[in-house]
Amino acid sequence: MESASLAADSVGAGSGAVAQTDDVVVDHATLKIVDMGHTGTGYTVRLVGRIDEPWIRCFRSIQADSRHFSRFVLDPIGWKVSFLRRADDGPADVIENLQTLDTFVARVNRFARSFVLESLG
Repeated sequence: MESASLAADSVGAGSGAVAQTDDVVVDHATLKIVDMGHTGTGYTVRLVGRIDEPWIRCFRSIQADSRHFSRFVLDPIGWKVSFLRRADDGPADVIENLQTLDTFVARVNRFARSFVLESLG
């Protein structure tokens, strides 16, 4: 089993975003269709970067405050996020979901950085 805190390299991730050294990014190239059990099929995509406890707390806090991000399920041990596939999802919908996830992860990164700075100061 991989330890989420060991991932530190965010270079080369598929989102095209310029990230700070410890920023987490969505690696679009790892998108897979998966069976999500009784809920149907969905997608998983790998996160690349430092996923530690403060980052996970920030992810869950922002998600709790925004219904817009509620469809994303974090697997911090596997460094993945999953989301359900709707029956009528086409390629454009998948791209839109990935862009929404990029926005969400960028927001988590900003919040996590400010959280760390506040705890140091």
